Amino acid sequence: MRLVEVNVRIGNLVASAETSYTVVNKLSPMTLFFESGLQAQSRTEFRLPLTVLEPLSTISPLSFTVLLRFDSTLLALRSVETAGTITQGGTLQLQRIDAGGCRISITDYIPVLPSGPLFQLVFSAAGTPVDTVTRVVILDAGMQQQCPVTLDARGTTVTLLACSQAYTIGSAETVVASPGGALRVPIRVAPALNAGEAFNAHFSVAYDSALVQFSGVEAARPYETGASLVATRIKGSLIVDVRGRPADSTDVLCWLLFRQNNLRESTTASLRLAALAVTTECAVDAASQDPVLLLDGYCERLLTRSASRPTVSAHPNPFNPSTTLEFSIPSDGDASLRIIDVAGREVALLHRGPIASGRYRLPFDARGLPSGSYRAVLTHAGSTAAHSIMFVK
Repeated sequence: MRLVEVNVRIGNLVASAETSYTVVNKLSPMTLFFESGLQAQSRTEFRLPLTVLEPLSTISPLSFTVLLRFDSTLLALRSVETAGTITQGGTLQLQRIDAGGCRISITDYIPVLPSGPLFQLVFSAAGTPVDTVTRVVILDAGMQQQCPVTLDARGTTVTLLACSQAYTIGSAETVVASPGGALRVPIRVAPALNAGEAFNAHFSVAYDSALVQFSGVEAARPYETGASLVATRIKGSLIVDVRGRPADSTDVLCWLLFRQNNLRESTTASLRLAALAVTTECAVDAASQDPVLLLDGYCERLLTRSASRPTVSAHPNPFNPSTTLEFSIPSDGDASLRIIDVAGREVALLHRGPIASGRYRLPFDARGLPSGSYRAVLTHAGSTAAHSIMFVK
């Protein structure tokens, strides 16, 4: 309550009286809110602006603090951006309380815009196999500019849209072994796994125990702590379980180790893979491909040890619909044998991985491909040999 003296002058008349009035100290209302109904695709980054509804002064300093909470199993806060916002050019203070909470503040900053977003939160969304709703909550907020304000701060919900993936376990490549020799068979995954990507695969592998004997399993790449790799042998087959997050990007889940029995004649055999269950952060469609084993016999020898550089040829050529590729490997090591079309696109992968030195024969069936010219490309130890082949229907 304040007492004042009021003088009223009308022409030459002056009136004077003592009176009083009440000044109400009313706070200015201010509203902070996030955009509602936001949708974000799983496993992507998205931006969430925090907006001021009422206009601010662009000549008076602004100070504010906002305390946020979110589900860290679904959202990861990457950064806070000011570009194109009221605080553009300012230095925001970001204090991370824990994985799902933070405090954002600024002190005595002159706004560059009178209204709009204060700042933008940059989140990365986890993968979800179904559409999932999560909340970003404002636990507490305070703001001051020239005059005190009463603040209404509103959180929001974000819908993470489900992601889906398709994986193939195994590959139709050929692994070669000499009589009584060891086979190290890569179990590949396509597409390759990214570093830190959660991946669990449960698959079966059937093999002919009259031809090979299982001797063990090896991890292909280092995995993060808590990963597991188990192979259980059951009557001529294996149940393999791989769980974890690879520390590096990889296209090989594991290596299966076999030893070839001493065979009189050379033969080929397949490891029959079946993807029983594959789980990631997304919905998964899984398929499998069978690796091929080329087993040398001690009576009918497929390989000799006289090659000086990699070579490859095909018989018959031209062919319809299949031919036999003959190739030589000068030294033990990794090699690949591919078929490419005239545009350089790979249409078949016949072998990729370790191989002993020697000469080999592999069948190639072109059914399903258009007739025309192709090239068989053999790569080994930095050297490449190529041979043109013609498929004529």
